[in-house]
Amino acid sequence: MDLEPAEGESVYLELVDALELYAAIIGGTATQAADQLRDAALLESALGRLRAYAHYEDADLALQAAVLANGIAESQTFIDGNKRLALVAMLTFLEVSSGSGLRLRPHGPRRRPGRDSPSQCFLGVWMSNP
Repeated sequence: MDLEPAEGESVYLELVDALELYAAIIGGTATQAADQLRDAALLESALGRLRAYAHYEDADLALQAAVLANGIAESQTFIDGNKRLALVAMLTFLEVSSGSGLRLRPHGPRRRPGRDSPSQCFLGVWMSNP
């Protein structure tokens, strides 16, 4: 997967990316994150809202990031940690979509010993390419 967005193009997070982010927040696996998910369709809707804003409202990157964070935080799709996921998803979206070399993670990806390597979802590929 090409992780470098074209000029002015955003890279959008998918459900599997949100699960990987949530797994990192709770210190578990994507499967454990999925077990804490109340409604996958509602999370997918929250992740998709910013595409609609970008298309119909001509939203810039900052507004898209705000819509993403608000959608995740307000939808309450996980049992716990929705606001934490909203923040992490927003920062991840800004980092991968900025195209300006913005680095929000000061160091390389954190990997816990004894854990499997990152999955081949978007987030796993992105984290594997410093």
